[in-house]
Amino acid sequence: MANEITYTGGLTVANGAHTPPSISESGTADQAAIGLVHNVQSIGTSAEALVTGDISTAGWAFFKNLDSTNFVTLFDADSASEDLIKILAGDSAGPFNLGTKTISAKADTATCKLEYWIYEA
Repeated sequence: MANEITYTGGLTVANGAHTPPSISESGTADQAAIGLVHNVQSIGTSAEALVTGDISTAGWAFFKNLDSTNFVTLFDADSASEDLIKILAGDSAGPFNLGTKTISAKADTATCKLEYWIYEA
């Protein structure tokens, strides 16, 4: 089969007289093996791996910070010094293709709940 995953995303800015063109993208992607982990994980202030269960190769993902105060940083577990994504309190990130990266996370000041969906590649 092909095109098992459909993704959409967009961004619009309107700040006074500053209204740049908006962007909207959508597409499809293949999924070689069936698999999904959907989890809400407590993320502490030290780096920790995301629980991915039976997912062996990460593909497309979406993340939501459920905390109302603190941000969560996502990073490549193989390169903990390089932050990839900063998700502010109450914000989300994705969808995007992890490109088989293993993702870890850490909270800024206090433990945060991070909800995520990671699909098998």
